[in-house]
Amino acid sequence: MDGKFFLDTLAQISQTKAPAIDDLQKIWIRVMEIFLDEPNVIQLNNFPCIIVSDTHGYFKDLLNIFKKFGMPPDTNYVFLGDYIDRGPESFFVLAYLFTLKALYPKNIYLIRGNHEDPIRNISFKEECARYYKNFADFDLIASIFRYIPLCVLLDSKIMCIHAGISPYNKTIENINCFDRLSLEDTYIQELWNDPNENDGYWEPNLSRKTGCKYSELPFLSFMERNKLSLMIRGHQTASEGYRIHFQGHLLTLCSTPSMKKVEKGAVFKYELKSECSIISFDVELNCLPIPFIVHPVE
Repeated sequence: MDGKFFLDTLAQISQTKAPAIDDLQKIWIRVMEIFLDEPNVIQLNNFPCIIVSDTHGYFKDLLNIFKKFGMPPDTNYVFLGDYIDRGPESFFVLAYLFTLKALYPKNIYLIRGNHEDPIRNISFKEECARYYKNFADFDLIASIFRYIPLCVLLDSKIMCIHAGISPYNKTIENINCFDRLSLEDTYIQELWNDPNENDGYWEPNLSRKTGCKYSELPFLSFMERNKLSLMIRGHQTASEGYRIHFQGHLLTLCSTPSMKKVEKGAVFKYELKSECSIISFDVELNCLPIPFIVHPVE
């Protein structure tokens, strides 16, 4: 397969036309091979990028992000999971991102969200059935979810992960060591847990019926122990596209302004030689950059 095959397929997907199953299989196998070569925690240095989260099947919003900030390989990206469900075009979001990953594996990095579950995906399965009638075809599409890495670490100071910390993994190395291919996603609490603004330590995450909520104390302990300055996550909606927690060391992003109960989306622009920024935007791509200073935990 050469670059022309992937570029042609990318153009086809951008028109919301599903590739033939044989072509899709070629893309999926290539991306699976790339994921297998990537550890749970991908460490990147000198990698200016746009960080995007929770595209959730809103294909137009995804294309607008690329329109505004540029396409790989000219612009680097890190995506924080939850590519599917809720929106009407989950399949095309996933196929577009995977085709980009096959084309430019060193310019776009994808990590796993809790919705990337190979078993519990009824609505996504129903959507895929519009384009591929054979149940085995869906098994191919969903089987790749277990292969997706879990975390990106930028310059050893910014941790990009879908949901947050877990009481069972105290260090980044703990996360890097477990076998992501064999674990059910409900056992990977880094895909499920939420911050708790109340005082305390850990408490059950009753709203999700799985995982925990973590307060500022265990969060800052994790950050200090691992010499981190900022954690960027998705997993929750935010009306303005972002929320800042825990003295500015935790940032929640939601990059999909078309989602219900959301007025704007936001991305994080990570710069090496200038100030980083949160960029908030609406469905018409009217953008508001908000300077963001990454500072050590004290």
